[in-house]
Amino acid sequence: MKSEPNWQPISNLPQISRMIDGQLETAQEQYDSLSEAPKPHVLDDNTVNQVIRSYTEQLEFVPIYTKQIRKWL
Repeated sequence: MKSEPNWQPISNLPQISRMIDGQLETAQEQYDSLSEAPKPHVLDDNTVNQVIRSYTEQLEFVPIYTKQIRKWL
């Protein structure tokens, strides 16, 4: 059973906004970097798996951020 997130007061909106913006910026930078790989075989399996794992974990926070913003509305 998953525990309920610690919902934040509206006063924390700027902090949450910076977190979301930072994650988006990092994801975009990572995407751009990976897109520059000259050929797919240049990236080793470990690197690819690490990137997939990292961003899959970050995706798990999207519904939580969405619920938090809905609560503020």
